[in-house]
Amino acid sequence: MRTIAWPALVSTLIPPVVVTGTWLIAQSTWDQYNWMEQPISDLAADDAPTQLWVSIAFLIGGTANIITGIYARSFNMAARIAFVLNGLFTYGLTYFTTPDQVSSSEEHRIFAVSAFAISAIWPVLATRFDKRYSILIRPPGTLLATAVLLTITAGLLFAWIQDDASGIGLYQRVVGIMQGLWPLIVVWWSYYHEQRLAKNVLAGKS
Repeated sequence: MRTIAWPALVSTLIPPVVVTGTWLIAQSTWDQYNWMEQPISDLAADDAPTQLWVSIAFLIGGTANIITGIYARSFNMAARIAFVLNGLFTYGLTYFTTPDQVSSSEEHRIFAVSAFAISAIWPVLATRFDKRYSILIRPPGTLLATAVLLTITAGLLFAWIQDDASGIGLYQRVVGIMQGLWPLIVVWWSYYHEQRLAKNVLAGKS
């Protein structure tokens, strides 16, 4: 049985704490920025006064995903690869910046969409059928999580391509926070599940 290693406990804290915290602070310091309507990427656009530190936060978040992929060893290998790819996609969307507040970059859009999409499907890729693993990485836990994440992410991507969509900034933040929190919940829950299991084995209860 593979187990969660401690670096994954740290790495899963970074997206919901460091990355989310950074864009929350960034948007609060820029009066001209409309967070209800503008995507988070605009905070790292070439004409944004917050570009440097938001871009650094993106890179830290991408690295955290790669670390999660390496050390969340309870996950099926397909999900671990997905986390590494997510990290690389995040590097890509950071490198290919949005030029300004009124335009976009096709390369940036491709990497951003890829990152959101793979963040929606990783739970089912993590599926283990061995009953010793946490319920959150076994069916029906992985199936339910994937259904929820995929539904809200598909809704975001559909709204993203609509010219008259409103509240896209708010919607993206809700989806991003949910996608960032779920790996944290699964990794920490699985870690403590595995610790309890190990104690029971040592005590001769299993």
